[in-house]
Amino acid sequence: MFLICLILTYLLFQSLQNGMNPCVQTALAYLGIFILATAIICVKQKRIPVKAIPSGLACLALCLSFVLHEDQDLHLVLFLMLIPLSGIYCIQLTDANVHPFGSFYVLLDLLHCELLLPLRHLLSPFTDAFERIRQRRENRQTPRKSRKWLPVVFGFVIAIPILLIVIPLLIDADAAFESVMGGLYHHIRDALSAFGEWLERVLPFDGFILVLSLVFAPYIYAVIHTFATGKAKNENRDTAPRYRSLQKMPVSLVATVLGAVSAVYLIYLLTQSAYLFSAFSGHLPFGVSISVTEYARRGFFELCKLAGVNFLLLALSVGLTGRKNGRIAPLIKGFDIFLCLFTMLLCAISAAKILLYINTYGLTEKRLYVFAADIVLFIVFLAILLRLRFDRFPYMKVMLCALFTVTAALGLLGVGNTIAWYNTKGMLSGKLQEMTVNEIYNESGCAALPYIENLATGETTYREDAQALLTHIGTPTVLTNFDLPFQNLEYNRYQRFVKEQVEHAESFQVLIDFYDIPPVYALGYGLEYNGKDILSGGVQNADETPLEKNVTLTFDLNELPEIDDYSKLVIQFFMYLSPGDTTDNVVSVRNEEYPLFGSYVYGLYSVSIMQDQNGEFIADW
Repeated sequence: MFLICLILTYLLFQSLQNGMNPCVQTALAYLGIFILATAIICVKQKRIPVKAIPSGLACLALCLSFVLHEDQDLHLVLFLMLIPLSGIYCIQLTDANVHPFGSFYVLLDLLHCELLLPLRHLLSPFTDAFERIRQRRENRQTPRKSRKWLPVVFGFVIAIPILLIVIPLLIDADAAFESVMGGLYHHIRDALSAFGEWLERVLPFDGFILVLSLVFAPYIYAVIHTFATGKAKNENRDTAPRYRSLQKMPVSLVATVLGAVSAVYLIYLLTQSAYLFSAFSGHLPFGVSISVTEYARRGFFELCKLAGVNFLLLALSVGLTGRKNGRIAPLIKGFDIFLCLFTMLLCAISAAKILLYINTYGLTEKRLYVFAADIVLFIVFLAILLRLRFDRFPYMKVMLCALFTVTAALGLLGVGNTIAWYNTKGMLSGKLQEMTVNEIYNESGCAALPYIENLATGETTYREDAQALLTHIGTPTVLTNFDLPFQNLEYNRYQRFVKEQVEHAESFQVLIDFYDIPPVYALGYGLEYNGKDILSGGVQNADETPLEKNVTLTFDLNELPEIDDYSKLVIQFFMYLSPGDTTDNVVSVRNEEYPLFGSYVYGLYSVSIMQDQNGEFIADW
């Protein structure tokens, strides 16, 4: 089981090595760990608690977003959220929590069960396995038959690497032995080499990731082991009394602080009511010289700062204030309720401001995140308010559900897809009159492709713009390697679209940049394929003046013979550094050594020609 966990951990870290960008491989590796943990825990417990199903489905929903959409920033957040959510799932599977999930103290259970106890029992999975083997041997009624063949097998395994060293030495030392064993040895060596190359292609090896996996795999396996063996449930302790012992601050002191802050908030509401509440009407405040952009941005940053201050005040007032008969003083509770209502009002105002911003200029990634944050903060303070009013209200469960539900919804719907859908709909309805087709693509990336295709085929005023944009998307400035591994459905759709455009390409261009070299008066070029010249030509000015520093060559594919593999194409440049110069200053771009082109030629390629320390011309691309 540990070996499986190690392999899955390696695949997980391998998928994140490219700029911490979770993708399909991340989803598959996490899914493997999820299934492994569920299987081990349920087999040990011989049951599957129904209450763990919602959190398990939430884990799968967050994981599914890596497969569907190309939202790198959101995917990283979702991946980090999978860590506590997976702990909650395992706690519910094993009933390891001491505190109810509606209480703030359940976070202590999560900390103990997912971090502290696994670290304490880091080697337990391995020591327990040896202990079970020892007990089985002691409890065996009849002695096991002697297995005399085991030493022979182990001896043969040990002899293999020794033979791999000895046999080549004997082959080099004796011609007769080489004639007998040389052919067999070379066949075995070639077969092992071919197997190694195949294995490296299928599972690329990375030493750093392997070391990282060897460090974290025991911890991940220890987490599963502590839950499966009941150690998380049996050793988790109620530490809430330790924190309740801090509740000694005088009520008068806390009430004075909360009262002063609440008074300032109340004055702020009374004096700024026109400025704040005009957002609900969908218009800027009357008599204030401010733009919609500044109005919306200031609203959100005001909210973030005040929400943080108010949350800290609420936590300290509830956690440190002395209590009578275990209850919060009514005066403190009243001030806390006011702080919650004030923060909720700011959340609503911020949401109204950002909606005004979106309705005016369209939806972007930051605006969508701001609106989602407003929703989560509103629900968080609403849950705290209900907890202050009703003692048994499960506020922590509501807060966690709000956080995971909103982020999971963003992940499943897709940030880029949502932005493209909203902006396209607003543009067609006339609501977003300043929105353009190019802006839709710039904001959403490859997620906007299906919407732009619909605009290009529909009978709208944006049809020509959409068709021109599709042509631009199909001719990238620098050719991207579209043979990358499968990332997600959105990117895969974009790959298919560009490859379809490639199949219909009629030409490609090469941009020559004469970087810090003497003036070039004429430039010749030649294309070579499989050792044969297939095309040649040149460029020079009619008045024999030097060429510009940037020269673009266009090659018509119809003029070239049929080429099976463009990666074998060689292009040579001949530079003449004076009028009438007959000396060839040659620079060759051998694509098989330095891949300028992929398996096809398409788009615009850049080559910079410069001089090295010896004065020889070299190319960089």
